[in-house]
Amino acid sequence: MYKIAKGDVKMLKQTKMELIDSELSNFCFNKNSQSFIFLEEAIYSVSLDKYSICSPFRNTIYTDIARKYDTTSFNVENSMSKLITRMSYNTDSQIISNYFHVGVLQKVSLKAFILGVSKNVYYKSKQIKK
Repeated sequence: MYKIAKGDVKMLKQTKMELIDSELSNFCFNKNSQSFIFLEEAIYSVSLDKYSICSPFRNTIYTDIARKYDTTSFNVENSMSKLITRMSYNTDSQIISNYFHVGVLQKVSLKAFILGVSKNVYYKSKQIKK
């Protein structure tokens, strides 16, 4: 079995977080909010494990984030939902439509947003490893 050195794990996380920031820069977010940090954490968690999409986010992803930041999974989900709603008002609808392959007037749910961005991050990180 192949072992990854501790320094390599930090580098992989840093690279993946840079990819996440790059993907999120396509949208108009308030990056100085706790909600944005929660969103980055959620995308990072899902991009690590593509099988996590099968489980309910509130019981897994949001709970892990809530535990890390000493809050509840409901607060994590609610704050990220509000962040996505604000982003959808501040970002050109054509950009959202092209990124998520939805109609111009369709709203992207929190879970769909996390899955869409994490999928792109997952595949881009695979390309970097090659």
